Amino acid sequence: ALNGYYILANDIDLTSYLSFGGEGYNEGKGWNALGVYVETTDETATANAFNGTFDGNGFTIKGLRINRQDEYSYNAGLFGYVDSLSCIKNLTVIADSEEITVRSYSGILAGNNQGKIENCYVKGDITNYSGENLFKNLGLICGTNGGEITNCIAEGSVNSDAYGGTLVGLNEGVIS
Repeated sequence: ALNGYYILANDIDLTSYLSFGGEGYNEGKGWNALGVYVETTDETATANAFNGTFDGNGFTIKGLRINRQDEYSYNAGLFGYVDSLSCIKNLTVIADSEEITVRSYSGILAGNNQGKIENCYVKGDITNYSGENLFKNLGLICGTNGGEITNCIAEGSVNSDAYGGTLVGLNEGVIS
């Protein structure tokens, strides 16, 4: 359920799950984001967004791997599209040693944040595939922020043709 209240009770290592032969390998594409944005012209665009609370409880999710050029390479991250009613907090996310490679509106923690992200730490590298008409918007915390980001730290590199930032690629919200 994308609207639940979740509390992480242990560290999670995704390395073997997302590696070759692992259940989440996904033909080399890696992780499918929790909560997605569907390109449409009506109100159903965010019907599958994450709109709950995820409390990392001080634990770490490591080994995140994403290498996508398909429709899920937009708003990619551990969480894809985070709705305005959502909160992600108290979580550390460490990407796999391989670079996260996506298209636009993407980050390691979240692709697009419209909710609250607080007390999170993200470590890793992210880059975008080149191409015309891509907005890029890449960041380690999130690609696009229209919500609130509070007390977060990001460590790593962002390689983007445009709109790349260590915390966020494009900020239309509040960062403190």
